[in-house]
Amino acid sequence: AAFLEATIKKCVSNIELVWRGHLTQRIHTDYFENMMYYKMGYVDRRVEHAEHIICEDVPMLTSGLAELAQELLTACVDAAFYSYQLKRYSGTHGYTLSVLGYV
Repeated sequence: AAFLEATIKKCVSNIELVWRGHLTQRIHTDYFENMMYYKMGYVDRRVEHAEHIICEDVPMLTSGLAELAQELLTACVDAAFYSYQLKRYSGTHGYTLSVLGYV
């Protein structure tokens, strides 16, 4: 169980880094396209310090999404394990399907 937990945590941290890279690249592409940085900074002043917002919010968003993915992955692994054990002990699919339906 500890090995599985460590493996899931490592995979989730890798996914977080990939998501952060893709999101940052996408935001920077949109931000620097057609002088958007100039328009946001000098013409339309509704968003101040957009660079700081990008640097602070992207890691928080990807970290939260990665934690959510970790919880979902852990729940799926637990449901599969308990369903397998229930099937093995009971010998029927009825209880197994009810556990999967519950989860």
